[in-house]
Amino acid sequence: MSGAVVSEPPVTVEELRTVDLFEDLSDEQLAEWVAVAHTYRVPAGELIAEQGEETRGLLLLLQGDAQATIDDRTGASEPIGRQKAPTWIGAIATLTGGTLGARMRAETDCRMAVIEADDFRRLAFAQPAIHGRVMQAVAPVMSRVTSIEQSRERLTSLEAEVLRYLTEGLSNAEIAEKLVIGHETVKTHVKRICMKTGARDRTQAVVWAFQTGFVGTT
Repeated sequence: MSGAVVSEPPVTVEELRTVDLFEDLSDEQLAEWVAVAHTYRVPAGELIAEQGEETRGLLLLLQGDAQATIDDRTGASEPIGRQKAPTWIGAIATLTGGTLGARMRAETDCRMAVIEADDFRRLAFAQPAIHGRVMQAVAPVMSRVTSIEQSRERLTSLEAEVLRYLTEGLSNAEIAEKLVIGHETVKTHVKRICMKTGARDRTQAVVWAFQTGFVGTT
């Protein structure tokens, strides 16, 4: 678990009830989670969780905001969403014994709680509604991560070359001369690059190239 640990008051049933993962649970069921939740605080700017690390357990963001990012093969970070309390982090990695798929950093001071992996698995499988919510909620995040990789892979080798020259600030005429192709052909490739990356124009395509780490990967 990352982050600077500071002593915190224990979590309460009322506090857990605000986290959507625990919706519709009875007080008795919530009390089981309260009994195994350990609270701590992470100051603004500190890591909450690191991509690629094994998770200690389910993390609960009880107060504060956090930013989620993923690193590509070059180490460049791509923002994939902002987390606002109350919410939860790392459920899939905890259930499967895998590693965290994203980095989480506190944007503000965050009150956190961790439910150790063994306790989370035991209670999640004893309460099927919890397991179902986990699987439903992670789908949009996984879709975002996958789309980044698919956009990169969909570019043809020539489109990739055009995009690299765009990131160097070359004009269409200069790119045409470099690649020994027609000016109109370059314009066509730029349009296709924008379509495949979801960019509105060539400037946004360049931003996409840097944000996803495309520059220098091919």
